[in-house]
Amino acid sequence: MIAFTNQAGGVGKSTTVVNTATFLAEKYRVAVIDFDGQQTTTMNFGVNPYNCEFSVHDALIDPKKHSFKDLIVKTDYNVDLIPASEELYAVDITLVNYIGRESRLKKFLEPARRKYDFILIDLPPSLGLIQVNGLNASDYVVIICQAHPKSFNGLNMLLKTIAHVQKELNEDLKILGTLVTIFEKRARVCQKTLDKLMTFEPLKNNILETIIHKNVTLAEAGHVAEEDTDHGIAILGKPIKYFDTAKSSAGYEDYEKFANEVVTLIEKYEQRAELEKQPAGIL
Repeated sequence: MIAFTNQAGGVGKSTTVVNTATFLAEKYRVAVIDFDGQQTTTMNFGVNPYNCEFSVHDALIDPKKHSFKDLIVKTDYNVDLIPASEELYAVDITLVNYIGRESRLKKFLEPARRKYDFILIDLPPSLGLIQVNGLNASDYVVIICQAHPKSFNGLNMLLKTIAHVQKELNEDLKILGTLVTIFEKRARVCQKTLDKLMTFEPLKNNILETIIHKNVTLAEAGHVAEEDTDHGIAILGKPIKYFDTAKSSAGYEDYEKFANEVVTLIEKYEQRAELEKQPAGIL
C-alpha cells in the first residue's frame, strides 16, 4: 500500500496516482483509494462520484456495513477504484469521538491485501485525521513536491506528521521517495526549488530519479468530458496511457518511468528486509 501525499493542493498528486496506477496495471493487480474530498482521482478515472451509491467515507463511518468488495467501482482501465465523496471534508468532525479513529482505513483495507499487488491511496492536501488514517494504513509514502516554493515551504510540517505516525501508529511506514512534479526546464523557480530539495537534509537522499515535467497533454487528459449534476459539474478525465496521441508526450514517458521506478524501489526494500530476517551465519 502506497500513500501519495503533500501539504499543498494543485501539485499533481491525483494525476500521479491515476497515471501510476494504470501503468502498474499492465503487469499487476491494482486498486486505488480516493481519500480526497476533491474527488479528482475518481473523476480522472472517468467516474462521476455523484453517481456512486457509496464511497470510502461510508466505510469509515460504518465499516461493519460496508466491505471493500461492496464499494469497488470497476474502471475502464483495469484498475479497481474506491471512490471519494465530498463528505470526507467533515471526517475530522464526524470521527472525533470514534474509538480507533486513526485505524479505520487500515482495518477496512486489510482484506484487500490478499487480492491486489498494489493499492495506491490518494490523500488530501491537509494534515488531519484523513492524512493520519492513510499513512497508518500504508507500507510506503510518496511525497509529491511541485517544483515551486509554495510546495516546498510546508514540507517540515508534513514530515512531522509522517514521523508522528511512524512513532505512534505505524513503525513500518517508509518514505519511498519525493517526486518532483510540474517541472519546467526553462523556469528558474523550478530549478531553484529542485536545488533546495537536493540539499534539504531530511529528504536529500530520497529524491526520486523520475521528474514529472509540465505537460499540456496531462492537463488535456484530465478534462475530456463534463457532466452536469445537482452538486455541480463533474469534470471527467482519463489516464494519459489511454489518451489519444499521448504516447509521444513527456507526460506519458514520465509516468511510465515513474511506475517502473516504484516497482524497482519496492523490490529493493523487500529484498533488504528479507536479508535482515536471515539468521546470522555460524562461524
